[in-house]
Amino acid sequence: MGGLCVAAALLRRWPDAFPVVAVLALPFRIPIAVGGSTANLLVPLYLVVGAGVLAHIWPALVAMRRRDPEWDEDPAGRAAR
Repeated sequence: MGGLCVAAALLRRWPDAFPVVAVLALPFRIPIAVGGSTANLLVPLYLVVGAGVLAHIWPALVAMRRRDPEWDEDPAGRAAR
């Protein structure tokens, strides 16, 4: 999760790098053995896309946190109101 946040921070700083990194991640596949067969998953691409999504919603998350002073205190308490 920490690596995903670091990648998102880098993509926030250099948003034009996203398509380049996504294309570079395309040829890499991770073989996963499941039920006697092997699946080649695009895990690096999934991480790049996840970092891109996180970088895109980051400003909205920061704005929500600034508007709500109880953001860090008790999330269950907010739902009970």
